[in-house]
Amino acid sequence: MATRNQIKYLELNRDRLKDPILIVGSRLYDFDAHDIATSLREWGHTEITGVDLVPGTGVDQSFDITDSDAQFIQDHEDFFNTVICMEVLTYVVDPFKAAENVNRMLKVDGSVILSEVFVRQISRMPVDRWRFTYDGTKELFSSLSFSDDRARMSYTRDKSGMLSPYQTAMPEVTHARHADESFVGYFLRRVHRKLFGGRVFSLSRLMPEVTIYSAAKKIRI
Repeated sequence: MATRNQIKYLELNRDRLKDPILIVGSRLYDFDAHDIATSLREWGHTEITGVDLVPGTGVDQSFDITDSDAQFIQDHEDFFNTVICMEVLTYVVDPFKAAENVNRMLKVDGSVILSEVFVRQISRMPVDRWRFTYDGTKELFSSLSFSDDRARMSYTRDKSGMLSPYQTAMPEVTHARHADESFVGYFLRRVHRKLFGGRVFSLSRLMPEVTIYSAAKKIRI
């Protein structure tokens, strides 16, 4: 359900985490090394609800977040002080409708904590549909107020604490070692380039996996 980078971003925004809390996309899988709900409980939170499209471990209610007629959404309008939605919108059929429903369930002055991939290989959980920039995420949640100073990026999926301030320039893997690249990874990449870098194996540029993290509030109109 969660990567170390996602847990790290939540930790950086603990001042925004207030009960009751909704986790959208809460189902735990066998390959998950981390659990958002567990971290929240360790930080003292007790009113936590997990929802997902598919029933399973960590799921209190299962429904489609894009279904505006879902009973759970109707029963919880203006209910949650915090909604956590991390790497979910990339899979839904209608991300605009999903964002609208998240906003419906959020109280005024409540916060949404988001993360979405920008560069990653195609995933099948069950269907991979979308990629979002930071500005694209703002467009999805256009009625919310985003805190630009809280926006972060990670260039690897599961390294602890590897969050950088958001920037529009995407990192590229070049001849030099990137600051987020391990020495072993850099060494193996150079060996590969030395042995297989010619002709059909050559690459002119390559971007590592990139995830964008953001936080927004529902302001009183």
